[in-house]
Amino acid sequence: MLIRQKVEHFFAQVQTYQEVTLRNLLAFVGIDQISLLHVFSRVQLKGLRDAWTREHLRKAMDDLCQHPIVQSDFSALRVATHAGVCESVLYHFAKEEFQRRRTALPTAREKVLSALESLVEADTPLTEFSRERILATAGVTMQENSWFKQVRRAATLELARRHQPLSGGEGPPSQGSLLVGGIWVDVESDCWDLPRAGGGRRRLRRDRLRDDFADVAWSLLQADVRSGEVEVGTVVSYYTGFINAGEVLGTALPDLRFASLEALQRAWLRYDGVLSQRRGARRALLRLVEALITSRKGTANPADKELLRIAAWLGSVVTVPTSKPGEGFLSEDALTALLQGCLAEIKSGIAFTEDEPNLAIMSTLPEVRDSAAPVVNWAVALMVVLMAFTGLRRQSVVLLTIHDWIQIRPGLFAVVWRHGKKREEKLAVLPPAIASHLDVYVQRTASLRAAIGTERLFLNGWMRRSWGVMSEDACTHHLNDLAKRHHLGRDDAPLRLGSTILRRTFTTRALAEGQSIWAISSQLGHSRILTTFLYSKHDRFTHPSQVSGPLDTYGRQSLSLWSTPLLLDDLDATERARLLEVQDQRQQDTGLCRHDHCVKATTGGPPPCSLCEHLVTGIEFLDAWEHEQAEREEELQRLAQTPHAGLVLAQMKGQFEHFQENFAFLQRRCGL
Repeated sequence: MLIRQKVEHFFAQVQTYQEVTLRNLLAFVGIDQISLLHVFSRVQLKGLRDAWTREHLRKAMDDLCQHPIVQSDFSALRVATHAGVCESVLYHFAKEEFQRRRTALPTAREKVLSALESLVEADTPLTEFSRERILATAGVTMQENSWFKQVRRAATLELARRHQPLSGGEGPPSQGSLLVGGIWVDVESDCWDLPRAGGGRRRLRRDRLRDDFADVAWSLLQADVRSGEVEVGTVVSYYTGFINAGEVLGTALPDLRFASLEALQRAWLRYDGVLSQRRGARRALLRLVEALITSRKGTANPADKELLRIAAWLGSVVTVPTSKPGEGFLSEDALTALLQGCLAEIKSGIAFTEDEPNLAIMSTLPEVRDSAAPVVNWAVALMVVLMAFTGLRRQSVVLLTIHDWIQIRPGLFAVVWRHGKKREEKLAVLPPAIASHLDVYVQRTASLRAAIGTERLFLNGWMRRSWGVMSEDACTHHLNDLAKRHHLGRDDAPLRLGSTILRRTFTTRALAEGQSIWAISSQLGHSRILTTFLYSKHDRFTHPSQVSGPLDTYGRQSLSLWSTPLLLDDLDATERARLLEVQDQRQQDTGLCRHDHCVKATTGGPPPCSLCEHLVTGIEFLDAWEHEQAEREEELQRLAQTPHAGLVLAQMKGQFEHFQENFAFLQRRCGL
C-alpha cells in the first residue's frame, strides 16, 4: 500500500513530460524495478503515465485558453511547446480534444469581420477607420493581404454611404444623382467626387479635359457610370486615360476631330509616358475616335476617312508591352523549360521518399543536412503541372483534398475543385498521368497527413520541423523559388508564376488545338464565354503545333515510374518453380506477375504490365509482345487522326517508347 501511495504521489508532483520516466519513478519510490513490478504491471504503469500525459496536455490547453485567442494562436506547435512535448505526443494523446477546442475558437478573419461590423454600426468617422483601429478592435494581428483590403473597402464604402448627406434623409439629392460606390453622385454635373477604395475621395473634373474632346469624353464617362457595370476604379482609370490622351496630342494636334494619321503617329512616338500611361492613352484615344465616327454617321465629312484610318491604326497596329513579367502566356520554350524543371522536382521527391523516411521529424530548410525540402518541392511541382494542364487557380489547388479526383472510365479522370467564398464545387477533366502522380504523392506523404490531422492534398514544411497544409501565400513563395531554382525567366527578369499566366497558357493552347470554347469555359469555371476569351492570347500564338512539344515532353517523362520487367532466367530456381506452378493465375499476356495481386494499384495508378518491374517474361511470350506492339501502333495512328487528343497522344507516345525499350531488351536477352 505504501508503494502505491508513493507512486501516486510521484505522478501528482512531477512537472514535466521528460521527468515521467521509470528511472525517476524508481528513485522517488526508493525500490528496484522488480519490486515495483510485483505491485504494478507494465500495462498499469503505462496507463498511469498516459493518464498523466493527457491531464498535462489538458492543463496546457487550459492555460492558453485563459486569454482571448483565435485559431491561429491555438496551433499544435504552440500547445506542444507550452506543454514541453513534441507535436506527435499531442496528436497521440489529445488529438480529438485539441481539434475540438481549436474548432470552437474563432478565426482571425471572423474576429476582423465582427470588428468591422461593430465599427460600422457605431458610425465610426472615416478619418478614424484605420487598419490599426480595426485590428485593435478585433484583438488580432494580421497582414494587409488582399482579403483584408477587400473587406475593409466594403466597410469603408458602407460608412461613406451612411455619412453621405441626403435630401430629406432618404432619396437622391438631385434628379441626376446616382448611387456610386455607396455615395450619391450628380452625374449631370461637371465635377464628381468618387470614393477611393481605401477611404477618401477622388475628384473628376470636366474642365481638366481638353476642349476639343471634353464633351465626348465626359459623355462616355457618364454612360459608364449610368450602366452600373463599370467599377468606380475603372471609371477613374478611364478618366486618367483621357488626361493622358491630351498629353499625347499636345500642341501639335490642337483638335482631335481634324487630326491626320501621320500627325498622330508622330505625336505617339514623341510621347514619353510610362507603360501604364501609354496603355490608358491608347484606350482613351480609340474610344474617342470611335465615338466621333459614330456621332458623324450619315454625314459626308471629309475628316471621317482619316478618323477611320486612325481607329484602324490604334486598334490593330499600336501595341503596348506588358510591364509585368507574369502577364501573357507561356510560349512553347517557356512551358517546356517549366515542365522539365517540375519533372526534375517530381523525380527528386519520389527518390527521396523511396525508403519511407520519417518526414515528421525532418527539417525542410534546404541548407540543413538530410532536409525534407525535396518533398515540399515535389508538392509545388505537382501544383504547377496541375494548374498548367487543368487551368485551375492556385486558390482552388491548395484547397484540394486526397478524395477530390476519381476515375470515371479508363483513361478519363475528373477532379472536384472549389473557389470563391461560397466554395461551390465544380468538375474539371484531369489528365490520367497527373492523376497517377497525385496518387503516388498521396501514398508517400500519408504519414504526414495522419500526424497533422488533415486530408488536404498538398503539404508544406515550416521553419521548426513541423508540417502543415499548403497556403496560398506559401504557394506563391514556392512558385517564385521554383522559377529561380531552375533559372526560368522572360524579358531579362525572373518568371513570375501564378494562376493567371498558367490559366492563360491552358486556355490559349486549348483554343489553338480546336477544343470547344464551351468545354474550356466549363473547365475554368467561367459563367460567361467572354471571360474565357479574355484569358486567351491566341492573337500572339504562333501555331497550334506548339502544343505538341511540351505535351510530348511531359507524356514521355511523366512515365518515369514505369520500369523494365524481369526474365524468368533471372529468378532463382525456387521462385521460378513456384511461379510456374501458378502461371495460369498469374498470366498477364506478355508475362507472369510475381505477386498474387497488383501491388502498383496500392501505390498509385498501375502501369501496363509490359512496363512494370513486377512482370516476369521470357522467349515464350514473344508473340504476345509482338501483338501488343501492333496494337499500340494502330492506337497511335488512330489518336493522330482524332481531334482534341493531343494530351492522350503524348502520353501514349511516351508509353510506346518505354514499350519499345522493354521489347528490345527482351529480344537482346533472348539472342534475337
